[in-house]
Amino acid sequence: MARGPYSQFPAALKPVMTLLAYHGNLGMDTGQPQSVYDLDKSHMKLYRKPGGRPDRLDMALGQTKQLPGGGSITFDGVGRWVKLQVSNSPGKGVALIGVLLGILGLLGSLFVRPRRTWVRVRREDGRTLVEVAGLDRSPGGDLEGEVEQIGEAVRLASTPSAGASQSRETP
Repeated sequence: MARGPYSQFPAALKPVMTLLAYHGNLGMDTGQPQSVYDLDKSHMKLYRKPGGRPDRLDMALGQTKQLPGGGSITFDGVGRWVKLQVSNSPGKGVALIGVLLGILGLLGSLFVRPRRTWVRVRREDGRTLVEVAGLDRSPGGDLEGEVEQIGEAVRLASTPSAGASQSRETP
């Protein structure tokens, strides 16, 4: 692939302007606006050298070249410029808080052990039966010990304390 002239150094030590010249109808009489950076070249033709290659104009600072169809163009000078942009993004704080909350939620899902516990109470033959069961959704843990602790807590909560009246029947 052929590559045209390019600069590797940003300073204008020895500036050269390179351009391709076109001729034809720009369509200026139609009233349609056009950008000088993106011209509609569908009705225009590129000036070419006798071998068919494009006629590229390379000009040094202060040089004038004659155009093939008449007229001339001069490279008058180089103006230095810079584009600066100052902006304010008021939504950044809200987005940051959302990201931090998302990370906290992810950490919670990674470090909190997902477990389920069921307690079923039913009457059978005049006795109250309490069943406790558990489901551990991740490996490595003492689910059996935790289910026993819950069962013991339920048993202690249902047993009357020594200072309470003994009017209830207990099997």
